[in-house]
Amino acid sequence: MISLSIAIPTFNRSDKLMELLMRIEVIVPLEIPVVIRDNGSSDESWNTIENYRKNTTRLVKATKNQKNLGIDYNIFSVVEDCDTEFVWLLGDDDDFEDAVWEKITESIALFPDVALLYLNYSVWNSSLTKALSSGCITMSNEQYYKKGLQIFGCVAELMSFISCLVIKRESFLHSKESLPANFNNTAVDFVWCIAHMLRDQSAAYISESMIRYRSGDEDRGFSGLATLPYFGEICREFVKGNGLEVVRLQALDTALKRSIVSKTRLMRDSNSLSLCSRFKLYIKLAKEFRTRPYFWFKITPMFFVPWTLVKIMRKILR
Repeated sequence: MISLSIAIPTFNRSDKLMELLMRIEVIVPLEIPVVIRDNGSSDESWNTIENYRKNTTRLVKATKNQKNLGIDYNIFSVVEDCDTEFVWLLGDDDDFEDAVWEKITESIALFPDVALLYLNYSVWNSSLTKALSSGCITMSNEQYYKKGLQIFGCVAELMSFISCLVIKRESFLHSKESLPANFNNTAVDFVWCIAHMLRDQSAAYISESMIRYRSGDEDRGFSGLATLPYFGEICREFVKGNGLEVVRLQALDTALKRSIVSKTRLMRDSNSLSLCSRFKLYIKLAKEFRTRPYFWFKITPMFFVPWTLVKIMRKILR
């Protein structure tokens, strides 16, 4: 039996978390431990975890943060909570094919020295009743990369799809120690650590679609794809051979700049901020990005102009 744990960072997804745990119970051998980090959920997630732990003979380690400490911190913590050589990260709302366990064990036996195993994925509707796309990464054959960073030529933007990743625990945590000080839960910390880990370690890609990602829509493809490409910027700086200072100043700046659009749009659409809080955030962003046309033409309209009018303006300006 391989030395592997399943690590699940979770937050406020009790129903989907229960579905995932039941799938693990059916598909994955009971000898494989499950490690869960609840990032301060306010729903029934913790009760779901406790009920699962009481009704399984599997070793289940679970910890609840007192408050939400950010996705990157939660991923780092759940990996640290594991004590096996390999860790399979699983998103709390994802699913997988029945053959996934056989594929993971077979692949680790074939590539025992890899620091990262990347599994291909398919996209499903939110209820997992309809496949929207399959084999989303088009490489048709297994690939082994002695220089692990080469894998980013194909999947750089998709490293945030954590369910596709089986990582070597010690190598990953060692790379975390080199995380730049100004990368403080910026939503790129995790991807940066993967890239740093693979500078001098190998990786492998598995072509069969093993992971099922839920779309945010019942009938269309994965809506989050448009917001993900900035993750790849960090990795590509490593591929170019640039040092940490370049990554700090250039890649992080690019990542934050691109992420602001999706974050402000989300806040505006969900009305999650009061007008006062939104204005304070706008002032904070203005101090950092006011010298860029990007700030005035994209960020500013998202704060103060109705979204339908923004779309009309963009069509006129094209």
